Amino acid sequence: MAGLIHSPTAGVFAVLQDEELFSKVGLHYGAVTWPGELDLAPDAMYEAICRCGEWVLD
Repeated sequence: MAGLIHSPTAGVFAVLQDEELFSKVGLHYGAVTWPGELDLAPDAMYEAICRCGEWVLD
């Protein structure tokens, strides 16, 4: 996640540079979520795992 949240293309995920907010991570219906309606799409994660055997953020 560090590569994503500290990149110039972080977009809405840039707020996760705040360690207190980042630590509020949770799961909601299988999605990795943070307050403020931030989430990582579980369907994209699943497809990447099926295709590559792992899920890695670039």
